[in-house]
Amino acid sequence: MPKGESMNALGCDVVCELLEMAVHTILYVRDVYPAHLFEKRKKYGIPVQVSRHPQLTAYIADVICQIRLWMEKGMLYNVLVTIFDKVGVAFHSFIVHYFHLIFD
Repeated sequence: MPKGESMNALGCDVVCELLEMAVHTILYVRDVYPAHLFEKRKKYGIPVQVSRHPQLTAYIADVICQIRLWMEKGMLYNVLVTIFDKVGVAFHSFIVHYFHLIFD
């Protein structure tokens, strides 16, 4: 890797895949949507529950694409996933702290 090149250039795909699987898993484990809307798949040899609802899956993919843009610019520091109840009160929050690796 050239001197000073950010890990973003080589690792965005993997980090985005990880974030996408994490969001699906959070939604499944916290019962945000009914279990029948998820199916078990393997990612990197690990079983994960992934939404099979087209609109939900597309929404998650769109959000991850936006996160990737921030990541590529070196402007991503945290990803926050908050689950709200029916009246709008946050009852679960998950934070992923992202840091930038620079190789000399």
